[in-house]
Amino acid sequence: MILFRYFVYPVAFLLIMMSFADKSYASILDSLQPPDNVHDYPTCVMWMKQNQGRIANRVCRERFNWIVCEGAGFVAENFLGQDTICEWCRRMYPEGNQNRTIVAQHGNNQRPEVRQGAGNNCTGNCFNGSGKGEWMGKVYVGRWRNAKPHGKGTLLRDFYDNNSKVYSGYWREGEYYGHGILFGNNGNIKYKGSFRNNNYHGKGALYFDNAKNEYVGFFRNGVKHGRGTVYYPSGRISYRGSFNDGARDGYGLEYSESGLRYRGYFKNDSYHGKGRLYHDNGNISYIGLWNNGVKYGSGTDYDERGKRAYKGNFIDGVRSEMGLLYHNNGRVKYSGTFVFGSPSGKGVWYNENGRKIQQNPRRAVVVQQRNQIQHNRAESSESNGSLKNVLKNPGCWVNIAWFGTFGIIALCCLL
Repeated sequence: MILFRYFVYPVAFLLIMMSFADKSYASILDSLQPPDNVHDYPTCVMWMKQNQGRIANRVCRERFNWIVCEGAGFVAENFLGQDTICEWCRRMYPEGNQNRTIVAQHGNNQRPEVRQGAGNNCTGNCFNGSGKGEWMGKVYVGRWRNAKPHGKGTLLRDFYDNNSKVYSGYWREGEYYGHGILFGNNGNIKYKGSFRNNNYHGKGALYFDNAKNEYVGFFRNGVKHGRGTVYYPSGRISYRGSFNDGARDGYGLEYSESGLRYRGYFKNDSYHGKGRLYHDNGNISYIGLWNNGVKYGSGTDYDERGKRAYKGNFIDGVRSEMGLLYHNNGRVKYSGTFVFGSPSGKGVWYNENGRKIQQNPRRAVVVQQRNQIQHNRAESSESNGSLKNVLKNPGCWVNIAWFGTFGIIALCCLL
């Protein structure tokens, strides 16, 4: 055994190398016929790696006797190195690019299929190791495993331009996974942070084309999820708060370019629940409840000076049911019911001193007319009552009798 290990095997290897001196390592494998389950570059490389010793011995036996070839398996790694395997597989399957159609054998039929794998332009080890090769129609430079990007590496648009970056960071089985940087077409950073399965996942930051922050916070499966901050292109904050599946959801603060606009709760990207709305000048505009972006329920309106203007109930953003209006001095102006945003129905009005004026002003004319009618009726009743009292007096009838008799005698004398 020692004789074979230290004498026969080296001599056999030397003879083999001398016989193949005028040929490339890949060309001596031309007699190989891959099995049916090998149909593209990556499966070819995998099959060669798994059967490295057996293939080396088989090729040797085709040219030498079995005694000489016993050493072929022992020196298989030297005879069939990684570069030799990659070169032969690229020659056998030149259409190895994932984005090209590869014809695979399925019995007697031929069916076009799209396969994953490094393309035929590869420098280095594009199977298990470090290399530069085609991937996803672009160029990948970095670590490979099973003919897929795995580990740290960079995806380029141009094979010969290392500055044409698409992505730089960590990979897992051909997908962005872990910390990385995604670049836009202009070369500026588009996203920087964590990835999972090619999606933004975890903490990260999006950027505008002017390199200013667009969003800083957390993601889940490619969309904003969790706490985060959104920015205007000017760099001012647009929103700071919670997200759920890409929409503002939960407690947050919304800003305009001039300052704070809303503070409260959101649902499905709309104001929902308790919240505060602000005027552009910074004064409070509304405090109360919201439903899908409109005022709904109990709340209070304020004017631009921050003075209370209305307190009561809202339905679909309109003042409704019971409510209070206020004077500029803060005293109650009206207390009663509202219909379509205006006082209507039962209610009481007050002056700026807090004294009651009248009921609903729409009824003021009716009340005034009713009071005038009642006054006229009272005067008429007094007049009718005086005449009746006179007629009821007996002396009145005696006087009438005397005046009547005197009048008749005077008339007779004249005649």
